[in-house]
Amino acid sequence: MEKINALSFDLEEWYHSELVQGKRSPFSQAEEATRPILDLLDRYQTKASFFVVGEVAEQNPHLI
Repeated sequence: MEKINALSFDLEEWYHSELVQGKRSPFSQAEEATRPILDLLDRYQTKASFFVVGEVAEQNPHLI
């Protein structure tokens, strides 16, 4: 039987956590955090699913 793995990432800003509700940052770190992951996936020709918070998707459409 062939083994199958699934790889996924949740992409959100630090202030989306319930622990810091009400705090916001004008600076997005989504691209800075995502770029190394995308480069690594590309290097090893690996596919993954990204679950992205709507606000992050709107601010970084080039990552979607």
